[in-house]
Amino acid sequence: MHEFSVGDMKFLGQQDGHSEHIFQNNLIRLFKDRDDIYSAYLVNVKYEESGLKNVALCLRTKGQVDPSLPSTVERIFKSLFLTDQQLDLIILRREQELELEKVGPAFYRAPTVN
Repeated sequence: MHEFSVGDMKFLGQQDGHSEHIFQNNLIRLFKDRDDIYSAYLVNVKYEESGLKNVALCLRTKGQVDPSLPSTVERIFKSLFLTDQQLDLIILRREQELELEKVGPAFYRAPTVN
């Protein structure tokens, strides 16, 4: 996984399939023990500037993400998918999440505390 900044992007739809469900379930187990992840989405994204499309794990977080998170996610991803497949990790702003919610629901939402 590489860190980079992107301009505008368009959320095209959920990435869905048997392997993706296994991946999501592994991520849910990872996220449920953390307090820095509010929500997570696995979607297809098109980057407007380049026109490139890719699968992205989009996270809405509380503050900075633990620096070990990207490598942990990458390890889980590589254990399930072919080595030539890539996954982008996008940290969402609130307005981006509102756009993304129009495409589909999060596969993970942190429990609310009353």
